[in-house]
Amino acid sequence: MSLKWRCRYAYHGQGVSLRCRALTEKGLTDYCAHQYLCRNTRRWENTPQARQCPVAEDAEKKKEG
Repeated sequence: MSLKWRCRYAYHGQGVSLRCRALTEKGLTDYCAHQYLCRNTRRWENTPQARQCPVAEDAEKKKEG
């Protein structure tokens, strides 16, 4: 189990990169901008800046209200 923070909207699509459900819901290109290929795990991981992602924040506000 990874203790690393994960965005609730990020998921692995076909291929290797992370995708964003919040962008998919808006009908936009769904590639997550906050990602990097980790040398240790050889997987795409969220960057530390992903916590302040405006797309995820907008999606949260939309769900709440």
